[in-house]
Amino acid sequence: MVRWIRQRRVRQLAPVLAERARLEEALCEPGEIEAWQLARFNERWAEIRRNVPYFSGLDAPESFRSWSEVGERLPIMDRSVVQREGARLTDGRRPGEYFRTTGGSTAEPVQMPAWTSEQAVNGAAMWQARSWLGITPADSLFLLWGHSHLLGRGLRAVVNGRLRQLKDRVCGYTRWSAYDLGTPALRAAAEALLAARPAWLLGYSVGLDRFARVNDDRREELSALGLKAVVATAESFPSADSAARIAALFDCPVLMEYGAVEAGVLAHQHPADGIFHVLWQDHHIEAQPSADGPPGSVEILVTSLFPRACPLVRYRMGDLVVPVEGRPVSVAFASVTGRCNDAVVLPDGRAIHSESFTHAVKDCPAVLGYQVVQEQDGLLRLDCLSSLPLADPVLADLRRRLSLIDPALASIDIRRVDALQQTRAGKTRAVIRL
Repeated sequence: MVRWIRQRRVRQLAPVLAERARLEEALCEPGEIEAWQLARFNERWAEIRRNVPYFSGLDAPESFRSWSEVGERLPIMDRSVVQREGARLTDGRRPGEYFRTTGGSTAEPVQMPAWTSEQAVNGAAMWQARSWLGITPADSLFLLWGHSHLLGRGLRAVVNGRLRQLKDRVCGYTRWSAYDLGTPALRAAAEALLAARPAWLLGYSVGLDRFARVNDDRREELSALGLKAVVATAESFPSADSAARIAALFDCPVLMEYGAVEAGVLAHQHPADGIFHVLWQDHHIEAQPSADGPPGSVEILVTSLFPRACPLVRYRMGDLVVPVEGRPVSVAFASVTGRCNDAVVLPDGRAIHSESFTHAVKDCPAVLGYQVVQEQDGLLRLDCLSSLPLADPVLADLRRRLSLIDPALASIDIRRVDALQQTRAGKTRAVIRL
């Protein structure tokens, strides 16, 4: 039965992927692609300016003649705009059916209403990219991933956990928590991976790097799995040799998926050339100069080209990319230079993924931003940006969620702050080490 369900998913997705492939072949030149994107955006813009109050109030034309005009006439969105404008950024035709909730790379939690139809668009884009690696929905997968679905309260947590287990079983997924990056946990993860014998592996980039370092002595066993690929996501690799180390451990390609909770998957490294190919049928990516980034890098803005409950129009991702010479970032870029969620070291020396704190904090409306502060003596502190004092029930729920990630976090010092520490370049890091 499970095999039949997986094959049915492949059959259902086949015509969608075929149409996307046809369009990829038909439009090869960047100019052709951007013209197609502009036409599609103008269709969306007619709906957006009519149905989304925030955009209705802007002094903007009914349609645009070029992407340059879009940049000149429409303001940049960022997380602070989403936090401030709230309902005015939502399409008034129908309410959202769920929320996209993220802490983002700058530790600023945001919630965006979304429609389930958006998941179908993102799913088609993901499987298009994975098809470049020969991966299909019928293939079994091992996930080195977060478990935020288990951080709810009472019956909700139980139901979410059971539903996730059922979905994973049907899809052929084995899920292993990436919160604990200590040696015992990652040795156990290797045992689970060998027992599962998946077709491919997907995980947080930092988690995969640490997995490879901890299990380097098991190279013969792990390479014998014959994985189609290892896909890294959610953050940049922590060191220059990370991808090579992981590839040597599994003897297979290691490629990176790039995206965000707010937008979904945006680009994916292609096995043919190793650069990031933008999934341009769903989003237009715009380059902005960056004064504080590495030489040659640019900041990117994202505009969605399909119906969304909360449209993205020139949305600042907070990430920097390095362009490919002679090609606009709307179709490809060489690398992502932003974002790397370093591990947080507990007082007993164990390492946990900093994304753990994102998952614990992101559903707390009172917290507008956060920072994990690693004191000189090794103790941890969680600074929460909030306009009001954090009430006892809020603090109790934060500690409860943190304790589910690791019992050692139950007693962490939580402080309300009026501002988060920033770098000289004005960036807000999720982890600060004193």
